[in-house]
This record gives sequence, C-alpha cells and structure tokens, in this order.
Amino acid sequence: MRKLTIFITILFFGFFGFVKCSNMATQKEGSLDSDAEALLLLDNLTKTNELANLNGQINNLQTQLNNLNNRLGELEINGIWKDNFGSIYEIYGSTNTIVIDNIPSKGYWKSFGTRYIVTYDNIKKVLYVRTKDEPSWDSCDGDNINGESNVPCFSRINWVKVGNFYYYCEDTFNKGSFEEIKNAPYPTNYKPETPEVRGSCGGFTWSKFVQKLD
Repeated sequence: MRKLTIFITILFFGFFGFVKCSNMATQKEGSLDSDAEALLLLDNLTKTNELANLNGQINNLQTQLNNLNNRLGELEINGIWKDNFGSIYEIYGSTNTIVIDNIPSKGYWKSFGTRYIVTYDNIKKVLYVRTKDEPSWDSCDGDNINGESNVPCFSRINWVKVGNFYYYCEDTFNKGSFEEIKNAPYPTNYKPETPEVRGSCGGFTWSKFVQKLD
C-alpha cells in the first residue's frame, strides 16, 4: 500500500512538472513570437523613416533643380531700372535667340543707345554685349579709326546684389571680338564683394540700380 502511495505521488508530481514545463514552453514560444513581431514592426518603422527621408531628399533636389532652371532662364536683372546717377536702363535677356536690328542676340541692354546681349550667366552674374557700330570716341578693331559703321565692339558687364539692390560694373569694354572680351583678365582692382566702395569696378564706380520702374 505504501509503495502504491509513493508511485501515485511520483506520477502526480511528474505530470504536474510536465504540464508546467509545457506551459513554460508555450509562454516562451509566445514571447518569441511577440519579440519577432516587435522586431518586424521596428524594421517597418525604420524603412518608413528611411523612405520619408529619401522622399525629402528628392523634394529638396527637385527644388534645387527648379531654382537652377530659373537661374539659367531669363536674365536675372531683366527690367527697366533707374540708377543712382539718374540714368534709365531697359534690360532684357532670354535663352531664346531673337533678332534686333538684323543682329541675332539673346536680348538687349538699352542705355545711351542699344547694345545686344551675346550671352549671359546668371550663376556667375556676368553678361556680354556688343554694339552694331563703333562709338565715335573709340576704335575696337585696332585700325585706330573711330566710329566705323558695322564694326562691333564687345564689352563685359557684371552684377551683384547687396541687400535689396543690384549693382553693375562694366569692367572691360570695346574689344574687337567676343573671344577677346570673354578671355580678358579682370582688373586687379575689380572687387565685386564691395560694390559700394569707390574704384572697386576696375578703378571706376559700380552703378547702383536704386529703383525698378516696371
């Protein structure tokens, strides 16, 4: 009888231990499943954040590209301006070629006569213009004869913006060809970082556009 009691006791505790171990295993399996779900959720969140960051970078690049296209489009200083000396300028530049006075150009610079824009760069803030004829006070082709008809003169005009105002400087002028004016070195006293300072336009003064009239 005693042996039977001991056997039943052992059997009971063995069954209880088996059930407990089974429950523990089930709980452990459930815990592993929860951990896997948490890791999967974290991975999805990470990928979502990465995708959002990537979309933000794409939008930023698109904005920069749009800004670049705008800067490479029409001339930045298009308009009718009055400078600090009281002179009036009508300026228009476009990437499209237009014909003015039978001269193909990218636009015009009108002040004390009309000059024709050969090309311009909104990033470097420089434009190149030409005349139709030589001025009466200079010879551009090197023959020392002033004011010849149908002899173009080429000049380089630079601009900067300080605060709300544009300044321009014609640092080199009346050259005989576009290549010559394009490759001309800047004067040593050309200082676009300080256009307000007298003499910083190659020894001359920068003109300041004080009012836009259009």
